[in-house]
Amino acid sequence: MADTYCERCGEKIEGGALRYLLTINVTADFEGSLPNEGEIEDLEAFMAQMDRSDPVKLRNDVFQTRGFLLCPKCKREFMNDPLAQKTHDSNEEPQGGRVH
Repeated sequence: MADTYCERCGEKIEGGALRYLLTINVTADFEGSLPNEGEIEDLEAFMAQMDRSDPVKLRNDVFQTRGFLLCPKCKREFMNDPLAQKTHDSNEEPQGGRVH
């Protein structure tokens, strides 16, 4: 079996040791309203452009997922500051997650 390493710090994770799978899903946010400006021709041009676009790029513009294997220390550090907002020079605590 291949060696396993924490994808954040690079430490080797021994077989049978505690490890965490961090899964990050990034989804385009739609708050429910569309701009009132524009003509039907603008919408038709937009749709035609989408038809010519790379489907993988379009999908990635709407949704992406990534997975990372973490050791316990890196999991704890990530959960304490998931967006890396706390700097070494700051005493401020990072803000918690929120939706809208």
